[in-house]
Amino acid sequence: MRRFDPGYQALKQSIEGGALGDIMLIHCAHRNPSVPESYTLEMAVNDSATHEIDIIRYLLNENITSVRVDKPRKKTRRALPHLQDPLIVIFETEFGVRIDDELFVNCHYGYDIRCEVIGENAIAALTEQQFISTRSLNGNAQHIAQSCMERFATAYDREVQHFVDSVRDGREMSGPSSWDGYVVALVCDAGLASLKDGEKHDVVIPEQPALYR
Repeated sequence: MRRFDPGYQALKQSIEGGALGDIMLIHCAHRNPSVPESYTLEMAVNDSATHEIDIIRYLLNENITSVRVDKPRKKTRRALPHLQDPLIVIFETEFGVRIDDELFVNCHYGYDIRCEVIGENAIAALTEQQFISTRSLNGNAQHIAQSCMERFATAYDREVQHFVDSVRDGREMSGPSSWDGYVVALVCDAGLASLKDGEKHDVVIPEQPALYR
């Protein structure tokens, strides 16, 4: 659904428009206020980082070639015993862009998604995307979303509407394909391997079969 989010679409337009220049780095963060006891360490890759994996490919139009998962020495006291939280995932793409993704799933204060694209000429980043801010004796404040359904409500609505409109009008679907999903799964597999040993793992993507074209 993030491909249908206005903020990520604006980031993509900035990249493809050339104003940022050659892209050097991307900083991402995926923060949840908390996760249930059923949330496993592997889900940090398969259920959380998976969104950044897809959006990286969407923004850059290039594949991820390696993954390394770093476990900081400290973990939050709010994390359940079976979790290491936060984590840092380092991706590298085929044209050398380095991406760091902070996964902090017990950050306490809200559901906070960050993406900052560092180019040679300029930097572009997601904003809070709120309608209002409040100024008072306590300072300047903006509401922070508490769930993915709140933060990405517009993206979910646009995704479903696009599907309905495409079926009604007989148009070809856009958005992520089954091949995109398969490639994301391959990157996740490399991430899970790194989660176990802390080493960098290459992502091997086979030639795309005709079926997916």
